[in-house]
Amino acid sequence: MVLRLLPVNFYDNAQVEAYFSHMAKQGLFIKKVMDFACFERGAGESTKYHIEPIGNLAEKPFDIKH
Repeated sequence: MVLRLLPVNFYDNAQVEAYFSHMAKQGLFIKKVMDFACFERGAGESTKYHIEPIGNLAEKPFDIKH
């Protein structure tokens, strides 16, 4: 597991999606987002992420789909 701070605005879905896609090309795939972004290592690939805000942001800020 690799932890990273988000270098983009947490509330700008387009920026976060682009960041996650960029990291996937480097072989880091998002698994969890809370105080830090938690990535799992794998083979780098082109991946497009889509984020939809759901429910209470304090409980689960993103529904991660890739």
